[in-house]
Amino acid sequence: MVGALSEFPPNHLRSVLVGDDEYLVVRLAEEVFGLSNRCTHMGCFLSEGRLQDHVVTCTCHGSKFDVRSGAVVDGPAEASVPTYPVVIQAGKVHLTL
Repeated sequence: MVGALSEFPPNHLRSVLVGDDEYLVVRLAEEVFGLSNRCTHMGCFLSEGRLQDHVVTCTCHGSKFDVRSGAVVDGPAEASVPTYPVVIQAGKVHLTL
């Protein structure tokens, strides 16, 4: 479990620490998505980026990723960001690694 659903307001980026690794959790309306918090271009934290609709923009060099799939929407990144299934149970957010 990475937190209560209420801790993830819609349309915000939030990093969570699991062990020694950081992940990005994004809630879009009633859906919640989990992905790596690192841009595949230069490793910057995506949680420091900007979210518009379902696309996060990395503040370092402007790479854009679809938070639903991790796919690159616009470079310079060429590789998708790894994604992880999210399950909501009893109001708690579970990230499956």
